[in-house]
Amino acid sequence: MRALIDSVLADVAMAPLDLAPRRFGRVVACDGGLIEVSGLGVPIGSLCRIAQGNGTEHRAEAIGFRNGHTMMMMLGDTVLLRPGAVVRPEGQPGMLYVGEEFLGRAVDGSGSPIDGRGPVGSTTAWPAGGHRVSALDRSRVTEPFDSGIRSLNALTTFGVGQRIGIMAGSGVGKSVLMDMIVEGARADAVVVGLIGERAREVSDFVGR
Repeated sequence: MRALIDSVLADVAMAPLDLAPRRFGRVVACDGGLIEVSGLGVPIGSLCRIAQGNGTEHRAEAIGFRNGHTMMMMLGDTVLLRPGAVVRPEGQPGMLYVGEEFLGRAVDGSGSPIDGRGPVGSTTAWPAGGHRVSALDRSRVTEPFDSGIRSLNALTTFGVGQRIGIMAGSGVGKSVLMDMIVEGARADAVVVGLIGERAREVSDFVGR
């Protein structure tokens, strides 16, 4: 026991001293994925980390306010979440990190890498909602977009700047068609968001 105490004290002695003030709140209520946090007034859209005290952390996003408490939606499950857990804000409210450092990487919904290749390292912040552009300032769709698939180019031509929807039943080849467009399209960069897909399908898509 003495050796264990000495080891812990040695680790504490070597840790950097940081006396800067830190803002934090505490979890006071939880209903499914919705939690209430007291003592932490952060803007809507702020991302926060919830410490469990046992080395695990949860992440949540501020979505509203009620009776002096901040309402947050959990970004994940609530397993092991306990009353009084410490909640701390992270990053800039309403901002996401972007940049060329993300090219060739696989990340989750919060921008954290899931490909095992270490941190992304981007330092450029961008509003999560993007910059609003007036409808009159948007350019017209006048240039055809080469999807790399001749049948689409001939029969349902895409346009640069146009939004396209692929709608069909499950298991009929939507993901395969997307994969073909990603492989054949002429573009400087391709960003693919796999939202609501099964983990196995995400792994297959990224591994192609």
